[in-house]
Amino acid sequence: MANDWRYLGELIWSDQALVQVMVYRILDYLKKNHPWCGEILAGAYVDEEVIHEAHEGFLR
Repeated sequence: MANDWRYLGELIWSDQALVQVMVYRILDYLKKNHPWCGEILAGAYVDEEVIHEAHEGFLR
């Protein structure tokens, strides 16, 4: 099932912060059982605010 989520590797590069937050949350959750998710997160440039919002709450 998680392989169905591979398109998230493209979405993490979105110019929309909210999309990045949601993708980050999904990949962060899936990486526990699917190493490719962690590889996507490690290889993507994501603003620190996006990471913070993904872990803490909603974008302002």
